[in-house]
Amino acid sequence: MLHTAGIWCAHRYGASQISPLTHLEAQTLSNSLKVDAESYCYSALICIADACRAIDGGFFSWATAKLYYSCFYSLRSLLALRGFGVFYVDEKPKIIESVAGQYFRKPSNSEAKGGTHGLVINLFTNKIPHHLLLSQPISGLEPPRWMKARREEVNYGKAKYFEPNVPKWMESITEQGLRRSLNSYIGDTRFLYPFDPDHAALAFPILAIKLLIGEMNTYGRRLSDEDIKFLVKKVTDDTGQIAEWARLVSQN
Repeated sequence: MLHTAGIWCAHRYGASQISPLTHLEAQTLSNSLKVDAESYCYSALICIADACRAIDGGFFSWATAKLYYSCFYSLRSLLALRGFGVFYVDEKPKIIESVAGQYFRKPSNSEAKGGTHGLVINLFTNKIPHHLLLSQPISGLEPPRWMKARREEVNYGKAKYFEPNVPKWMESITEQGLRRSLNSYIGDTRFLYPFDPDHAALAFPILAIKLLIGEMNTYGRRLSDEDIKFLVKKVTDDTGQIAEWARLVSQN
């Protein structure tokens, strides 16, 4: 699916890039961003589901990358819900906030560092600095950057993937097993796991999607029944469906 807001922004930018948004345009953009937020939420859940299947099968390297991507989609969705849009014109990034009087702008050098992924993380940490997802560091890093570092360690840090070995950040998850880990992380209300480097690889993306689903609900946005049904049946183990995962997904 094409980015609804991205299409609107590219058209509006091409028509009049130097004039500010009107009230009607700001509302149109806000509505479009909420549609995109729903799609990003689904993508974040798909990434977690796919990572869980990989972990259960002993494939930890690519699971690490998928869990990072889940965080990326969750952050982008949270930004979209708050009216922040990122789009591209001639492969160059632009930023717009869905508020009347706002202008399209080029990201600063510090914002744009790291491509689209860096831009989303930088916007999130700059525009929503007091969000719960940023409330504690993981091993001295802001949690999204810790997740990104794990992904880069897998994809770029060495020529060979970890398998059959287990990377340090997956050891506790494999020792507990997928079912117990998911039950612990999804049911965690005291934030014992998301900022602990022994658990954060899975627990932090779980926290991000939990918070995102809660925010989606406040805006009356939810996934389709078909999407929910698909997601529920994709995370299982040898004993069957994992109830906590089904409960989380069905909260949409």
